[in-house]
Amino acid sequence: MFHAVYENGARDTKILFEELYKSEYILFYARSHMGTSYKYYHLLNSNGEISPLILKECKLHGILQRDNNGKYSLEFDIETPGKGVERVEMYRQEDFRFPPLSVAASIICTMR
Repeated sequence: MFHAVYENGARDTKILFEELYKSEYILFYARSHMGTSYKYYHLLNSNGEISPLILKECKLHGILQRDNNGKYSLEFDIETPGKGVERVEMYRQEDFRFPPLSVAASIICTMR
């Protein structure tokens, strides 16, 4: 599945990237892959190619949504100068009351 995530946390999900609505208010595009206890989102550029999201002093490469027996977390693959790519837990809750990509958008907006 392909996703367009807006600055306000709204999201559009389609089977094909070409079907996503394009807008200047889109914060990022992503493609999701599902496992048994996780969902990984590769970040995409506006052409649908895997590409990191450039933030202030780092690059966001991907987002991992984990389900550990009803405890959910969001982890970001972040590249910082001198450290390379590290996976950092950014959010955790007992059950996702808010859509994970909306939570990720809120976190990303504070990192810009």
